[in-house]
Amino acid sequence: MLHSGPELGRLLKEAEALVDESGAAVIVEQLLDEAAAKSGRPRELPVRTLFVAFQLLAFEGDHFLVSVPKLLNHLDPATKRRLGIYRRTVTYRQVQHLFAVIAAVTYDATDESEAGYLQFDQLTNAIATRGAHAEAADTTSLAIDASDIPSWGTSRYRFAYNEEGKYIGNELHVTDVDAHWRSKDNPEWKVSFFGYDLTVAVGVREENGPSVPLAVKAMRFRGATHKTTAMGLACVGDAAAKRGSLGDVLMDRGYTISNDGKDFVLPVRGLGGEPIFALRDNQLGSPGTLRGAVIVDGRPYSPSMPKKLYRIKQVKHTETYQPNPDVVAEYEAAIKARSVYALVPHGVRRPNGSQVYMCPAAAGKLRCPLVASSALLALGTMPAANPPAKARLDTVCSAKFRTFSAEELPLSQRHIFGSTAWRKSYSRRGEVERHFARTKDHSQENIRRGSIRVMGLAKVGLLISFSLASINRRLAASFERNKNKKPVVKRGRKPGNSVKKFSAVVAAAQGIVSAVPLRV
Repeated sequence: MLHSGPELGRLLKEAEALVDESGAAVIVEQLLDEAAAKSGRPRELPVRTLFVAFQLLAFEGDHFLVSVPKLLNHLDPATKRRLGIYRRTVTYRQVQHLFAVIAAVTYDATDESEAGYLQFDQLTNAIATRGAHAEAADTTSLAIDASDIPSWGTSRYRFAYNEEGKYIGNELHVTDVDAHWRSKDNPEWKVSFFGYDLTVAVGVREENGPSVPLAVKAMRFRGATHKTTAMGLACVGDAAAKRGSLGDVLMDRGYTISNDGKDFVLPVRGLGGEPIFALRDNQLGSPGTLRGAVIVDGRPYSPSMPKKLYRIKQVKHTETYQPNPDVVAEYEAAIKARSVYALVPHGVRRPNGSQVYMCPAAAGKLRCPLVASSALLALGTMPAANPPAKARLDTVCSAKFRTFSAEELPLSQRHIFGSTAWRKSYSRRGEVERHFARTKDHSQENIRRGSIRVMGLAKVGLLISFSLASINRRLAASFERNKNKKPVVKRGRKPGNSVKKFSAVVAAAQGIVSAVPLRV
């Protein structure tokens, strides 16, 4: 339960500030006025008061509706009057009724198009993006991901009987009609569950830039597996519109299923962003050539590149599996050897998504007989392994620069996929995973099955949005506390006594072996 006395007063003022800043209560009051269909006794519980209670309880990870009347009735008379409560007690029935009416006016379940979600998305975004640190607006880079939110409802088959009591088969019984199933046969091999997908865009630091406080820039809440890629793109669009510009957009393989990039990568580039993503296994290697260039892992390479470098087995990182550093080093060394043959991006990507590339020999990376200037490169420069006999017209070998459109190279990225530079840049995506971890932490926001015991997209989504605002507030306070602290210097671990003894035994054994004369 929440604190009492001065501490409760301080938290209450913070909750009021977040609700007022979002303007969510004003939005809902307008919707209720427009939807009013009957006259009678005026409503006694203001929307603002209900939202303040939701936000205040979210600070403690409490999402139960029954806690709302307990909290409001616990306040002193002066605070109640300030919040618009003039009745002696707020009842649970009042809270339930008002929440149901709010859900009805913010989400039209009969409209299956995105227009039916318009008010709901506007409201949840207004709430979820509050509480962020002021410095969170300094970055244009985003990390996108979705997380499972299990429903309190169920979807099960039950035995069905006719009026005579005879078994006639199984009947599907669903208690949460807005929730969806994610089957176990999904492309990502994730566990099956019944519920919703929470998609968020979290602001992350710029590449090689200073740390920034984490904060939610946009959110979407839908039934599980409902247009997952489209929801991620919608979050990117919201964040770009609010900020006025867009930087790097980091996402996992779930958003790059299509090889043509039309569902996510190309639209992100159309918004001015730079996608940074991991390739799927079917996107590795070379699908062929384009204007004489060999396309490998979505990027153009010199046709003189040895075929053994066309495909390098990928070393995958996951949240639960970190490969051996020696294996990673070997993989990155192979990527580095192949990168010598890569065409070099010249200048920045154009607004239409096209990119100018430069011949690697002209850029001073290779010695090629087709480029006279490369003969003057320093000794030790890699010679072209198998250069063409002559440069064919309209190929990368016939000109110093060659332009490729966005549609021709949809899977190209700023850094060569798998390189050390790509890995360091892509590691920023882990911030959105850590954000979800805080969301589901029992000691913080506590979003898990059983902690939210309401059903329906609008009701669950609204409670989730208050939790995201609470996370923003918590992360802002943490960033403020730690930004002036000196970084901790990690020191090498000293060997223990057992290690020292083992080393001494090995050294003694080596001395004994070296002292034994060899027999001829």
